[in-house]
Order: sequence, then C-alpha cells, then structure tokens
Amino acid sequence: MRKQTKLALLAVAAAAVTSTAQAAYNNGDLLVGFTSQGAANDYIFDIGTYGGIYGGETWSLAGLTGSGGNFTSSQFAAANWGLIGALNTGVTATKTIYSTLGSSTAGPNEVRNGYNTIAANVLAVGTHSIAGSAVMIAQADSSGNSWNQQTLNSAPGANTFQNNLDSPDVGTGAAAYLWANANLGAPATLLGDFTVSADGSALTFTEVPEPASYGALAGLGLLVIALRRQFTCKA
Repeated sequence: MRKQTKLALLAVAAAAVTSTAQAAYNNGDLLVGFTSQGAANDYIFDIGTYGGIYGGETWSLAGLTGSGGNFTSSQFAAANWGLIGALNTGVTATKTIYSTLGSSTAGPNEVRNGYNTIAANVLAVGTHSIAGSAVMIAQADSSGNSWNQQTLNSAPGANTFQNNLDSPDVGTGAAAYLWANANLGAPATLLGDFTVSADGSALTFTEVPEPASYGALAGLGLLVIALRRQFTCKA
C-alpha cells in the first residue's frame, strides 16, 4: 500500500477565474469538477497527481456550499461531479487518462480517438485550474471548456471529454470510482473511489486494496470457513 503521509487539507479559494489567475495544467494532476443546473458557475479544483494522494485522504471543499458558496443546498443536491486527469511520461506505453464513473465493475469506454485527443480535453478544462486551489468558471464560458461543457456535452460531433471517452460525472450522493486508462481501448484499472460528504464540506478518497491486501483478506476468509467447519463437525 502506498506510504501514507500526513493528512493534507486543500485550502480552496472560490474566486472567479481571470486571465491573470489562470495557470497551465500540471501534467498528471487530477481535476475535480462540480456543475449544477441553475448555478451560474462550475467549481473546479486541482488535487495533484494520483501518485501524491493516499487512501483515506480528505480535502476540504470550502467554497462549494454554505454561506457564500458556489452552490445553494438544492443546487448541490442536484449537482454532477467527477474527476479527470491526463499523464504523459513521454513513453507511449505509460500515457494514462484518469476518469471517474459511477461503476466499480467496468471502466470508461473509449468511443473514438485516442490519448492525445482525450488529453487535450483534460488540458482544456485544466486551463481554468490553479494547482492547490479551487476556482469558479462560468458554465457558459466562451472557451467552451467549462466542466459542464466538457463532461456533459454529448452533442454529435462535439470535441468533448464525454464524447471522446465517457462522462466522469455522478450525483453528489454517489461514489465516483477512479479508473486509469493506460492503454485506451483495453480494460481500465480501478484505483479507488471518491465520495463527498452529505453537507458538501469534504472530499474523501478510498484506495482499492493492493494484491497483497487482497491475499490477506482471502486468507482470513478461508480461515473463517475452516473454523466454521471445525465447529460444525464438533457439534
């Protein structure tokens, strides 16, 4: 299991994005996005690379809801949210698209194109991100690269993340399962899941147990079965 470091609470400043505030997307970073019908702005923030997070880590979502927050309680309840990312190590075999889904049994399904096209969609959303902070971007932003426009736009022919891979969004009450697509067209790998607290104040990551952990759990299960059989025979 990846070594756990101290809990990192992401301080988020829900400020409108301006040309001076924008920064280039950091290669491999995971972008968390929220959008809701009736809200003027989407909420996007950068939690860093997958390799830099650990199971059980929690981030503050200050600025998402509540007094002065981006969404009202009803907008938050009806919001769509998820995570996307793109990692390019310079080696074709290790180019990875990260994306969430509401399913823990089947990963995102590439509809068309490949890594470069889908990564470009991630980078387009990433032009609005600031590492370590949250920003608000108008859903109807003229760039066409708001979270809403990229992850919920399935109009035929639209060059969007949803059309080129799949929509990463789930409802606020559902778990968003993170998948790694290291070879688009091949089965993706499940990495874990993210959940949002009922009041919208925090985001938590739960990591999928590594093979060694699965082995330990399987061994424990076999031990329980053996003991149960032993007690049954004695009875």
